[in-house]
Amino acid sequence: MVKVMVGLAVVAAAVASVTLVTQGTSHTTHSQASRNPSASQPMVLYNQFVGALNRGDVAAATALFGPDSYIVTPLCVPWCADTTAIAGDFAADAAIHSKITFTDPRVRGTILTSRITLTAPQLPGGAQRAVGLNTVQTYRGHIVLLRADFDRTDPQTATFLRALGK
Repeated sequence: MVKVMVGLAVVAAAVASVTLVTQGTSHTTHSQASRNPSASQPMVLYNQFVGALNRGDVAAATALFGPDSYIVTPLCVPWCADTTAIAGDFAADAAIHSKITFTDPRVRGTILTSRITLTAPQLPGGAQRAVGLNTVQTYRGHIVLLRADFDRTDPQTATFLRALGK
């Protein structure tokens, strides 16, 4: 079983129904993608993932992950390492109607990082939002790693994480 480990200092993913916002100038554009399709794969797959979660389509979101993929989120510690566990994490997020807004996406090779804001009508602990960084790594047309790193210095995010026992 192949596990892809990413040694980045800043990694994050809050998984949820997602509101797509791509601001900033560092993301791969459509014209860049047509010149170099493999360089845009992380952005394309992440946009598909975000769209599926935005629709509450847990099956479509999970289908973007290969059999050896894993995610690391506050609910998947140390990680969820098969599509059944991954789908369970996504279903929990969809159940509370959470949304992610991501900004400043940066693609380097097969890795995408972005800033994220997680919101939901009722986040755990009564938090209004949680912020952090998101890292996605792709391989052969699948997302193989989705990792969350929330900003524990942000008061709202700290409240959210405390409510999850993290």
